[in-house]
Amino acid sequence: MPDHLHGVLWIDHSVENHLARKGAINRALTRNNGGGVTGEHNPMGKRTLGEIIRYFKGRVSFEVHREIDVAFGWSRRFYDRIVRDEVELNSVRQYIRNNPINWNKDKYQL
Repeated sequence: MPDHLHGVLWIDHSVENHLARKGAINRALTRNNGGGVTGEHNPMGKRTLGEIIRYFKGRVSFEVHREIDVAFGWSRRFYDRIVRDEVELNSVRQYIRNNPINWNKDKYQL
């Protein structure tokens, strides 16, 4: 089973995008409650990568502990990288696509 995940986030600080994103996340249904457990105080409306990752890890942990595995836990840190152009973005995307294929070659796999 993989012990990590990869993703690409695009953080757009424009006011229009911020308002649309905040509204959309508060309308998203999680289970039977409207808007998730945080309601109007949803941290996905924040502007920093650290806050987004913290919210993501917290929300995933909540769902996994409730539904799958109470022993699940995250590493304390995350690794970020600024993608500066289309060539680099395509390289990152290819790496992410190939990562599951290369999992069996990882000497540290569990």
